[in-house]
Amino acid sequence: GGGAEGASTEDIERWRGGIGNGTKLAVPVMRPSWEETGKQSRCMTPRQALEAGADYLGIGRPITKHPDPREAVAKVLKELGP
Repeated sequence: GGGAEGASTEDIERWRGGIGNGTKLAVPVMRPSWEETGKQSRCMTPRQALEAGADYLGIGRPITKHPDPREAVAKVLKELGP
């Protein structure tokens, strides 16, 4: 898993199991639920990644390509919840 197509929840769970909770896990290529996945067939939402064990999330294009990046960040944070 991983690479240009991003990670799946199974990848994160496997990595987390291999490195344990003492190491931080950064996961790239997240797609919020409101964002089109395009060619990224294995993408997951930020919430799914956190629930699978990710510590840090890479959410690039859904924010940088959005007509209003501040709105995109607010939407991502709302999706993540409290």
